[in-house]
Amino acid sequence: MKTFIEATEDYLQIADKPKTIREIYSKIKDEIGEHPGDPYVTLLSF
Repeated sequence: MKTFIEATEDYLQIADKPKTIREIYSKIKDEIGEHPGDPYVTLLSF
């Protein structure tokens, strides 16, 4: 299973336009399973 950051990086590489944090998380949440903590804080710190 990919980490949250790995899944985010992979998704953004194929995204056709800039995405919001909400859009990113909605696309990768099935791939990463349950994320411990707040995904918004994680992506904002990245």
